[in-house]
Amino acid sequence: MKLLAIDIGGSAIKYGVYQNQSMDKVNEIPTPASRSEFLEALVKIKLEYSDEAFAGCAISCPGKVNEEKGSIGGLSFVPYLHFLPIKEEIEQALDMKVSMMNDAHCAAYAEMKLGMGIDATNPLFVIIGSGIGVAWAKQGQLIVSTDEMEDKLKQYLVDLIRSYKGLSASAVQSAKILGIKKLEGPASYDGKDMYDLANQGDLVAQEQISTMYRSLGEVLMALQLSLQPEFIALGGGITNNPQFFKELQEVLDQLSKDQPFIIQLLSWIKQEEGEVDVDLRLCGFMSESNLIGASLHFLDLYKN
Repeated sequence: MKLLAIDIGGSAIKYGVYQNQSMDKVNEIPTPASRSEFLEALVKIKLEYSDEAFAGCAISCPGKVNEEKGSIGGLSFVPYLHFLPIKEEIEQALDMKVSMMNDAHCAAYAEMKLGMGIDATNPLFVIIGSGIGVAWAKQGQLIVSTDEMEDKLKQYLVDLIRSYKGLSASAVQSAKILGIKKLEGPASYDGKDMYDLANQGDLVAQEQISTMYRSLGEVLMALQLSLQPEFIALGGGITNNPQFFKELQEVLDQLSKDQPFIIQLLSWIKQEEGEVDVDLRLCGFMSESNLIGASLHFLDLYKN
């Protein structure tokens, strides 16, 4: 069975063909500015694969997905997804069945079913894109619904932590901030440009990357203290950069010794002392985790 897999991000839409537990013909386009342009873009993407016989379309998207109602709640960097129910419009535009799942949940779903989380019990997945997405598992099962009071409280805490330095912890947003600092506009650079400039000795870019690492490090440490996961797995396009993991780990090691204010506060609340150790790992499927997880969700949803 072949699926058209779509991953909607704040700056780009990634897409490809899913078959036999792997992705093929992966490509991306800039995220359209309006709902009508978005639907037109999906039709053009389908036409790129005119020689493929798709059984349906699996979508990974930001926000709180209500698949039964076909709506996406919450807020994101793609605001037109959230105005009105959208699933039926997508199905009509593509003339095929559609599934939708939150992007962080998609990444976690892929890793828990096929990847580095298969034997894990309580891992936490942090997906870095235009924002910071978080998903976690309990007793080996991905938590999607937060019906239990404990999980609602944890979700509230996670949302607060994500808001804390969430923009400066994102490579996408950091690149926009870099463009503003250099008086060239927020759309002047992407994450790769930022690293390229830093490697060429650009001090502004180097400073922005350092700020990004520190912000992300504080977010990860706060999540570790609050949820106490078995390990934290990172996903998103930035994880493809070979510099990223090593340099972030170095910053985490230093932050554990420095104990920034948010960590001191959480440590006091939880009555824990000492350095905060984070078992940091990379998602096995890297930047394709969202696409694969969305596809697995489609197959589970329509397996009958």
